[in-house]
Amino acid sequence: GEYYVTDQLYGTVRKVSLKGEVTWVTGSPMLYQATTTCLFGVGTEAYISNPTASVLDPYANALYITAQTNLLLRVDLATRNVSKVYQFGTTTRALCANNASNHTTIYVASTKTLYVVHPDGTLEDKT
Repeated sequence: GEYYVTDQLYGTVRKVSLKGEVTWVTGSPMLYQATTTCLFGVGTEAYISNPTASVLDPYANALYITAQTNLLLRVDLATRNVSKVYQFGTTTRALCANNASNHTTIYVASTKTLYVVHPDGTLEDKT
């Protein structure tokens, strides 16, 4: 078992084991000082500007993160690659997940809008 923690100040994601061991997944405090936008890439070369919410998709071994820059991001936990899933026109507010028998459906709440991210990566407006 492990937990994933997003650090809004430094734009990082860390993995914390049940033994208390902390591992960097993405980001670096040095990038925080150099940029204010999201940088896509792998591991400590990636930066997530003000991550606001995250949810784990255990079937895809991925972490979905919303950022105050109106982005929905996907972190592949095997490769630590950060990629953009979708750019919203308004601020994203929350994430939640529904784990089915063989996939996870991600829900994203934006200003007065609810989106569903399907397992194939397509986005559906549910409002």
